[in-house]
Amino acid sequence: MDLCRIYRTFWAAAESCGVYRADLLRHANLPLSYNAETDLFMSTRQYFLILRGLEDLSRRASLGTSLIPTITTSGFPAALFIPFVARNLRDALSYVRNYAKLNQPEYLKYETSGGEFYISSEWIYATASVPPIAADLSFSYLMEVARRGSRRHIVPRRVELKRDAPRDRQHEVYFGCRVHFNAPRNVLVLNRDDLDSDFLDYNADLIKIILPGLENSLRDLHARKSLREEVKRVLKGTFACGRPAIRTVARELCMGERTLQRRITEEGTSFRTLLFEARQELARELLSDQSTTVEEAAYLLGFCDAKSFYRAFRDQEGMTPNQWRRTRQAARRASTDRETATIREPRRYYVDALEAV
Repeated sequence: MDLCRIYRTFWAAAESCGVYRADLLRHANLPLSYNAETDLFMSTRQYFLILRGLEDLSRRASLGTSLIPTITTSGFPAALFIPFVARNLRDALSYVRNYAKLNQPEYLKYETSGGEFYISSEWIYATASVPPIAADLSFSYLMEVARRGSRRHIVPRRVELKRDAPRDRQHEVYFGCRVHFNAPRNVLVLNRDDLDSDFLDYNADLIKIILPGLENSLRDLHARKSLREEVKRVLKGTFACGRPAIRTVARELCMGERTLQRRITEEGTSFRTLLFEARQELARELLSDQSTTVEEAAYLLGFCDAKSFYRAFRDQEGMTPNQWRRTRQAARRASTDRETATIREPRRYYVDALEAV
């Protein structure tokens, strides 16, 4: 589910770095009414606007490594607090992998190779480039978990960041290791032996109290995600027959129209929004298939002619369907070239979080 939750401690940390909430909202062109809410829910796109505003307003490219350390351990929400009281770093990373998604749709990837443990991430609802500060925040949070939990100054083997090198050396100062900028991807590389570092604040009783609530929230998140995706799945199959109505979708999902409307509203979205998202996703899926002509895509999307599709697509994406196809092909070729050039070992094992740690 595309939902990012920003807690009051985040705003407080930003203010401690000289960036105020109202200024951030204004810079991101978000409603100033958000300023009155303690905890704020927003989409990935809106959250990225906030993150870009942080760097723009602070004029500090390394702000991300300074912001997280200002938040006290007790100031983190439950999903981000529980790793601090885990048995060891291995368990802590499992908790992060399993429950951090309750706060933002960032999928953490763990992989091992020899004595190194790699951590990278993917924003599953990102429709634009990820702000550089996002990786700084994620990696500095993980380092705070490792250092506060073990009460040792754990140092990564290295850090690789896609961003340009900032003028200061704050990244090297914070992480305590060499940081490679302009890298192919954002990666935090730990010593695999550090995963066994015991946490001095390990609290099994507190974990037993917190976990049931997190599991319930996770089940609710999965259920909501399923409904959202099911609605969009039905919509994608009906565009060619004309503009879909909510009663049509409700009938396909075997539920009443009012029930579907209520559940959509509970998720903080609307049928119109899902209709727009489904058409946008389907347009990209169809154009990604080189065997589908623009005219066929226009028909399957419910447009009366290709010209109407061209106009609508250009208004949304800022380019024509053919330009989008060429841009995507160029990006794929560039990505393939980078991956080929950066292969370091003949074999690497990709594992799920629980298996890796």
